[in-house]
Amino acid sequence: MYQLRGVLEARRLELANADPALFAGEKASGEREPENGESFPSARRARAAFEASVALDPQHWAAWHAWGVFEMRRGRANKARRLLREARRSDPRRARTAQTLAALEASAGAETGGATSARDFHAARSLFQEAIALDATHAPSYTAWARMEQRAGNLTRAARVFRQGEEATRNAARDAHAYRVTVTKSRRDDVDGDPLFSRSALLTAYGAFE
Repeated sequence: MYQLRGVLEARRLELANADPALFAGEKASGEREPENGESFPSARRARAAFEASVALDPQHWAAWHAWGVFEMRRGRANKARRLLREARRSDPRRARTAQTLAALEASAGAETGGATSARDFHAARSLFQEAIALDATHAPSYTAWARMEQRAGNLTRAARVFRQGEEATRNAARDAHAYRVTVTKSRRDDVDGDPLFSRSALLTAYGAFE
């Protein structure tokens, strides 16, 4: 429940940043709104909800992950990294966490207008490889990895990752059925997403690349 509340508050904050007029009543009287939107009570409520969630269940990887993604989107890379590492400790089998950590390393420097360092780039590549080793059919990992290589100008490697992902996810329809069965038997936040939708996103990105 607390994790869901945190996600909802995070979404509310995203909407507020997109159109502050929608949530003008949340802005503190006479307070200048910072660029990262931290004066919104939604940010404080989201963090409080995530904190309550992991306090109740410290092994709930999805709560740590959702909180890490929230901080990542707020530009708090160091805090996001710590939270995502907690998610990995809670359940080291999750390709999704390795993928998110890879995306965080790949974006290092972007928030200050700089370029990703060679060290961060190689760390991201290693994490993408780890994600695929954990789940060879995890389409989002292939998509994010290939896009990173594409942005860096490594077009041959990007094409290879896209092809590898396309081949590995060809049974997405069968996997999607298994996903839906899993969702009916467990909490939705304990699964990594609809394989059919993820393959569609992969193919869309591959088509744009070609």
